Amino acid sequence: MLSLLIRRYWKRNSFFGERGFTPSSLLPSAKAVDMFRTKATNSNAQELVEIIKLYTKSVLPLSSKLSNLLKIEKLSDWRSLKAPIKDDFSDNDLSYYFHGSGCCITSSTMVVDFEFDLDCSIGGFDAWRIWSFINNNENIASSFPHFNSIRIVEEYFASLIQSGLIIQKCTKSLYWEKVSIEEL
Repeated sequence: MLSLLIRRYWKRNSFFGERGFTPSSLLPSAKAVDMFRTKATNSNAQELVEIIKLYTKSVLPLSSKLSNLLKIEKLSDWRSLKAPIKDDFSDNDLSYYFHGSGCCITSSTMVVDFEFDLDCSIGGFDAWRIWSFINNNENIASSFPHFNSIRIVEEYFASLIQSGLIIQKCTKSLYWEKVSIEEL
């Protein structure tokens, strides 16, 4: 009923209505909408790739710094070497806590949470870790406001898997940038 009233008003009171245009004739075609959605999807997928690159570029130096502070060659050996489960190196602007098969490292500028892969490597990611990275770092969240929910991250993460831009190396849960794998 409301749409009928709007159409009548449009025809009587609109410059466009006088010339035979209707609100629906001014809308973009389905093809144009599909092209826009494809471009938006590609753009959002590219943004997620940028976020993943920021994540991996943040994890490696912070984990290396922590490794040096703890004097542990491989952080994944933290249990067997009896490293503290958490600590605060305020002089070095770093705090951390180990959890399960991973670690969360916090500095004054960045928070990263990562898992050790089956081969004990660092730098793999999943949708939740990328969401956590966005959510825990205000500068990342404000730079990429579209990724404001885990559902959106999961949706575009799945499209990156499908397109082959991210791949699994040795587990069913962690992914790696395809370029990073090929460099190994």
